[in-house]
Amino acid sequence: VSFELTEVADAEAEIQMVVRVPDHGIAATGDLVYSGVHLILAGPADTWTAALQELADDGDPVVLPGHGLPSDASVYDTNIAWLAKAGELLGSVDNAEDFKQGLVDEFPELGMSGAIDFVTPFLFPES
Repeated sequence: VSFELTEVADAEAEIQMVVRVPDHGIAATGDLVYSGVHLILAGPADTWTAALQELADDGDPVVLPGHGLPSDASVYDTNIAWLAKAGELLGSVDNAEDFKQGLVDEFPELGMSGAIDFVTPFLFPES
């Protein structure tokens, strides 16, 4: 069995590791990917999105995320859409409550909405 190790910088964390098993179509993504739950916006959305797109382009059908249950590659689209919506909201709302509600309204199927609260004190220190 061969493994492919890739270091990813400036995504959900400063440095992360993705482990792929290409012969079996598996990507163990760590905290780069959240499955079925809201993301914790702890890193820059642009580089995080780029990393997710690269993983999606690899085409592995089995994704083992850092948060949530194993998934298929559609999880990348959900994560990318979430990051885009978070960026949109950061440019249009001025408080933590509206930011969180905007994400919950846009992604009602995702659980763990309390994860959003981890970063809102940093995003909206005046709230």
